[in-house]
Amino acid sequence: MDPSIEDIWQGIWWTWVTVATAGYGDVVPQSAAGKVCGAIVIMFGAGFFSLLTASFSTYFISRGEVEIG
Repeated sequence: MDPSIEDIWQGIWWTWVTVATAGYGDVVPQSAAGKVCGAIVIMFGAGFFSLLTASFSTYFISRGEVEIG
């Protein structure tokens, strides 16, 4: 157990950052508002990356269907 994690909310923050592989940079939010903002930015980044990946997949699948058919 990390002694710098004092309560459940700090544990949730570090779990979120770890799962998102956002990193543990030298500058991290200290306030609750900063952590909420950071969590939202991580969520939107993951959503954008998912949409981008899905868009590329759709393009290549539809392109392959046109070439085959």
